[in-house]
Amino acid sequence: NDVTVSTGWIGAHYRHVSDYAPWHGSLFAGANLGRYWTENLKTEVEAGWMSTTKSPSYEPVILNGERAYVQGDYVFHDLKLSVSQTFQFGHNAWVHPYLGAGIDLDYLRTTEDRPSQQAYVYPTNGGPSRAILIAGVHERDEAARAVGFAKGGFKMYVSDRAFVVQEFKFGFASGLDHMLWKTGLGIDF
Repeated sequence: NDVTVSTGWIGAHYRHVSDYAPWHGSLFAGANLGRYWTENLKTEVEAGWMSTTKSPSYEPVILNGERAYVQGDYVFHDLKLSVSQTFQFGHNAWVHPYLGAGIDLDYLRTTEDRPSQQAYVYPTNGGPSRAILIAGVHERDEAARAVGFAKGGFKMYVSDRAFVVQEFKFGFASGLDHMLWKTGLGIDF
């Protein structure tokens, strides 16, 4: 068995945000527990937390058949529980490269804050634009989903049981969903 604590940087694609800036980065922190079934085959469970991400938005809304553009902010709070299977290459070496695949169970809480604001509406029939007051919105949404991933890295021993991990992970859900780089410290037990 082994246990690892890690930190890193994650870039994630948030679909709620407008198309011109859907990728946002945040700090990652995680704890990982691994169980070796053979010298090379390991099952891992990891709990991960991402720092809060805030994204400004400028979006169209339709009001009584007329289009207006409004400004607001999205705030994302993301937690992940990962289960994976890895294959560690090498035999009794101080550096072990590995490859793995698994599933992230992703819990995302999204908050939209849009203050009341004056905006111009543009009639769809081509009439003149005019300014109107648009009511504010404060909405919270929670969603859970499963995202497949592939990962690779190195487990480098600094003593008989203590090691350092460097890992890259790529999540896929109808395209690239997130990319994670992390480094961690661990111990075999």
